[in-house]
Amino acid sequence: MKFSNKLKIFLIFFSMLIISTLTPLNQFSSAIIVDNDVQLAADSNKILLDSNAEILYEIEQSGEIYYVVMYDNVLPFASGLEVFDSSGNKITNNSLLRQVFDQAGWLESVKSYSSSDINTLKNILSFSNEISSTITPINSDISSMMDVVDTLQNDLCLDLIIFQECAWDLVESQIPGITILFSIVKTINNELTEWNEVTSAIKNNLPKTIKTIEDLKYDHKISSSIENDIQNGISSLTALKRQADDFSIDLSEINQSVRVLESGLYEVSDLPVIGNTINEWAKFFGNLADNIDSLRQNITQISGAASNQGSKLNQLISDADRKTNEYHNSWNARQSALESWGFILLGVGIVILLLIILVPIAIVKKKKTPSPKKVATNKKYCRKCGSILPKTGKFCRKCGNLI
Repeated sequence: MKFSNKLKIFLIFFSMLIISTLTPLNQFSSAIIVDNDVQLAADSNKILLDSNAEILYEIEQSGEIYYVVMYDNVLPFASGLEVFDSSGNKITNNSLLRQVFDQAGWLESVKSYSSSDINTLKNILSFSNEISSTITPINSDISSMMDVVDTLQNDLCLDLIIFQECAWDLVESQIPGITILFSIVKTINNELTEWNEVTSAIKNNLPKTIKTIEDLKYDHKISSSIENDIQNGISSLTALKRQADDFSIDLSEINQSVRVLESGLYEVSDLPVIGNTINEWAKFFGNLADNIDSLRQNITQISGAASNQGSKLNQLISDADRKTNEYHNSWNARQSALESWGFILLGVGIVILLLIILVPIAIVKKKKTPSPKKVATNKKYCRKCGSILPKTGKFCRKCGNLI
């Protein structure tokens, strides 16, 4: 069989094109570094037309080590994942495979959750604790003040002939609307109590969320309660964001009312009997207004961070679930290919096609390779010493042997 040079070039190009087109790109994570024995075990399980075996994950499950291996095959539909235990046994149990792929999904998805994100969670926790520590004494002082107001309204009273006159009536006559202003103070107290409940949930849940993610990202340790720990963190961050938004709006309005209350109290701080008490109130509300303004700014900042991290944690769970399904689908696809006669026949057909193309080319090349030419010579050599004999004469010039 003879081929022209152009035809040979075309056939070589065509065969390379078939291989490059059919060889799939690895759509999953890059290979991890493992012992050579593990890699040899993965290579030993290659099937017809497998071109590569990459160990993607080393998973520990119930005290056993499992390896997730990506096999690239010349036939795309035959590529996919396999799972082996530390003894090299192929895993086919669907329940166990799901657990292994679930852990692999978490390991892959956490790569997109950065160290900066983890630090932000820590800052939210720290910031929340600081706000809580600021709120707690304010909450306590307001409660004490409301007790004093209750005393002025109900205990410091004079029973007159027709009506009862109380100390609070004197205050109210001097500061019209003070009762409404103090009802706003009660609102502050309720808001602060709700905030403490939210931050209490943050204190309980966020440390577990942070530890779970750090163990996953840095140590590749997967908690049995990983999804629950992250979901609790998301719930706490969502509640924190909602409470922060509501509280920020309320605090802006409350701050204005407290300033009005502070000013009015100073104006009547010279009243007899209760003047000293009113003066203390005025100082307290002045400090409260300053604290509320600072608190409102801090809460606005923490709202944005809580919203952002809540979204990222939701994405982390979503990505892990998507990756788990991708891995399982990849495993299923490879098993289906291995069980079909079509895969075997197509594989054999490609091998035969490549042989048909490449073998004749090799034969033609071999035929065209020139063999060494034998050079004819009339020279004679001495049987004794091997030197060239003269054309005339009866004796060797070197050793004197008779020709």
